[in-house]
Amino acid sequence: MGFFDFMQEAIAIDLGTANTLIIHNDKVVVDEPSIVAKNIRTGDIVAIGKRAQQMH
Repeated sequence: MGFFDFMQEAIAIDLGTANTLIIHNDKVVVDEPSIVAKNIRTGDIVAIGKRAQQMH
């Protein structure tokens, strides 16, 4: 494995739907709801994905 071999890999990211999909080597590696829970007082991110959807 060469130093720049990672540049030849294909990754697909779909951010435009209700779920964020990341596909690597024809396999779905991330399939999470596209939602973030944020604390409005501190601005901190509280949860993302499935945990944030449960909070919603």
